[in-house]
Amino acid sequence: MKNFKKKARSACIVLSSMFLVEASLASEWSSTNIQLIKGSSGDVYDFNTGDFDTTTDTVTLEHASGWKYGDNYFFVDMYRNDTSVAEDTTVYAEFYTNFSYAKIFGKDKISGPLKDVSIQMGINAGNDFEALTYGINSYWDIPGFSFASLGIVAYDDTRGAVQRAD
Repeated sequence: MKNFKKKARSACIVLSSMFLVEASLASEWSSTNIQLIKGSSGDVYDFNTGDFDTTTDTVTLEHASGWKYGDNYFFVDMYRNDTSVAEDTTVYAEFYTNFSYAKIFGKDKISGPLKDVSIQMGINAGNDFEALTYGINSYWDIPGFSFASLGIVAYDDTRGAVQRAD
């Protein structure tokens, strides 16, 4: 329980800092939600033991927002289970930011059906895992679709694959 509280406190500090930075960047819109998911035996995968036979509580904080140069998205999952031997709490998070050509240069549309192009950067991180993502996304005006995008994103495992010793 002490370990869980320490990690939860660290996550809150990081997220609070991100909210303050975002507020200073003049957010145009935002949406944030918190979820608590209770799992029971057989439903939930335990990342530490590799079993499905566990009870796991998951707290998820999710946030998306737009600002004058693009948009941001992140989520943080904290898993706490009753069978893990290695560690009772697992934290996993992803953060992505997009820098929009149309927003930066004040365009409504780039050309023809191409509405926008953005540069994306992100990070995925967990207890023993970290990967960077970077790439380009294109957004299209296609009749019959509310939203259409195509992205090419590189995934760079910065710590190397963590191998479990079984």
